[in-house]
Amino acid sequence: MYKDYHDISINGIYHDKSQNILKLLCDNSQEIIFSNILQFEFNFFSDQNVIFEINSYKTNELPVPIMEDYPFLKNYINTDLLIFYINSSVGLSGVIICENKYK
Repeated sequence: MYKDYHDISINGIYHDKSQNILKLLCDNSQEIIFSNILQFEFNFFSDQNVIFEINSYKTNELPVPIMEDYPFLKNYINTDLLIFYINSSVGLSGVIICENKYK
């Protein structure tokens, strides 16, 4: 986990195709920004989207439950990419596949 995002609420999602970035718009004008996006998938976006944690994995280290929830991830096994998994307390969960992350 890169930073403690525990209990931060996600209020919106912004994908800028021209700059190839993805922003999670959070409480207090905070943003979590991912760059060089290859693919992302989110589930259960609602009026409450509270992050439990964000974990990153190399593609050959993905836990089996994440692979089962997102079967398309098998297309990225044994690459040099990173997969970020948003584990939620409530609401939004998902994966983001990219080359790097900054904030």
